Amino acid sequence: MIFIASSAQQTYHNKAFGISINIPAGWMEGTPKGVDSNLQLSKKERTALLEKEGSVYLVNFFKLFVTGSDGLIPKIQINTVIKPEKTFADFKKEAIASADKLKKNLSDFEYIQRPEEITISGIKSIYFIIQYTMVINGKEMNIRNHTYAIPYQNYLFHISLVDGPSEDCTALFENLIKTIKVGL
Repeated sequence: MIFIASSAQQTYHNKAFGISINIPAGWMEGTPKGVDSNLQLSKKERTALLEKEGSVYLVNFFKLFVTGSDGLIPKIQINTVIKPEKTFADFKKEAIASADKLKKNLSDFEYIQRPEEITISGIKSIYFIIQYTMVINGKEMNIRNHTYAIPYQNYLFHISLVDGPSEDCTALFENLIKTIKVGL
């Protein structure tokens, strides 16, 4: 992982999969560590890894100082998965179907933003925002998940940005998505 050390904005770079994103001030990398971001992988090696693992965890970041009283810690997580769809239309249809499947597992699932197209780093992508309740450490928490799916080559980046009513990071997340660069 490469961080730019200064009081200026830090940036996470992952050479293995070709993505970078700014790290918000006051956020730090969580554990476990994902795929070594400095690893050089060929397309064949990336494909083999994705086929073997199904989903490859790259990184997560969490907010250090939480102001909300419910204990929710905002988080950013980036994974990659193999993308079998050949066209964007097929990819979009599968992304929507996948999001709709969440309704079966979450009784109070609600779309805040239904899946729609967005361009990220010049790539036509999908995003949606959902809200649901989960019990974490015996406490019921309202969760909001801002999800972005960015198709690239034969895989996609799945970016999950989690916050809640007591820790509303919507504006931060919207600005953060604009810093993503794919295909480094």
